[in-house]
Amino acid sequence: MKRTINQGKASNGRIAVASSSMHAFCRELNLDLLTSPTRLKPAYIDGVWRYARAKVGNILFARELSLRLMQEEDPASSKIYVNAFFPGNIVTDQWSVWDEYIGEALGSLLRRLFSIIGQSLEDGAANAIYLAASPKVISNSTHGQYFIPIAKPYKTTAIASDMKLARDLWDWTEAKAAEALGPEEQAKTRVDG
Repeated sequence: MKRTINQGKASNGRIAVASSSMHAFCRELNLDLLTSPTRLKPAYIDGVWRYARAKVGNILFARELSLRLMQEEDPASSKIYVNAFFPGNIVTDQWSVWDEYIGEALGSLLRRLFSIIGQSLEDGAANAIYLAASPKVISNSTHGQYFIPIAKPYKTTAIASDMKLARDLWDWTEAKAAEALGPEEQAKTRVDG
């Protein structure tokens, strides 16, 4: 993106990171447990807990990447707008997983309820499209924020706003990438160097 901006082929870049309001179910993020195959809670609770942690991780990633870009000397870096968003409670086939945990009758009721009070596919897409294309993102200098439908900045939980945790998660992820890819491959893709 920076190269494209520096070459004059684009005036800015956008990165919209999908998250969820379910990030609020994550009360702590212990990096030592992120890759643990052991369930710490019953299956249905553990699944929700892991999903919530992943969504907190997405918000923290967006915030840390945004901060790193803003701190770079390359002027193109500040023209890359990284934000996170919740598309909304959209009933998709994925919702059928709840049948396994709460039964088909309750799962069906839950899907019906959220098809009424939740968001449409179009509304969910509108949030991402806003972050990817709206001139307001630039005019408001919107970096590292979290949005809910439709195009509303929203305050996250304290854990999803913890910039020390964002840095620690970034460092943890880099270490895991180095383990998997080797340090030479990982060095080729660094944002800050």
